[in-house]
Amino acid sequence: MSRTAVAASISLCVLLSACGMGKPQLASADGELAPCNASRCVSSLSRDPDYRIEPIAYEGSRESARLALLRIVTAMPGVKVVLQTEDYIHAEFTSPVMRYVDDLELQFPRRGQIVHVRSSSRIGYYDFDGNRERVEQIRAEFNAVQP
Repeated sequence: MSRTAVAASISLCVLLSACGMGKPQLASADGELAPCNASRCVSSLSRDPDYRIEPIAYEGSRESARLALLRIVTAMPGVKVVLQTEDYIHAEFTSPVMRYVDDLELQFPRRGQIVHVRSSSRIGYYDFDGNRERVEQIRAEFNAVQP
C-alpha cells in the first residue's frame, strides 16, 4: 500500500470516529429540558410543531412508570444509561457503524401523570426522523405494558 493510501485511510478513520462526537445539550441544573434548535431533535416541551412530540402518559405511580421506561430503554440496542435519578433518565444511543450519538432524556414531573421526553442527535442537521421514531417505539412498548 502506498504512503498516500495509508495517509488517506488514517484520515478517513479519524474523520469517521469524530462523527460520533459532539457535546450534548442536556437538562439544566433546575431540571428543565433544553429546547430543540435543529430538525434532529424532538421534545414534548416544544411548541414548534416541527420539534413537538407528545409526552408519555402513564397510569399508576411515577416510580413504576420510571422503572418500566428504564427497562424498555436499557433493552434497546446501542444504549448506555448515563444518569438516572428519581425524576430523570439520560441515555445515550450509539449507532453501530458511524458511532453517532443521540441523547434521550426522560423527565418525570411530580405533578400529573406524564413523562416529558427529549431526544436529539448530537451532530448533523437532519436525522431522518430517527429520534421521533425511537420515542414512538418507546411509547408503544410502554403502552403495551401499562395496566
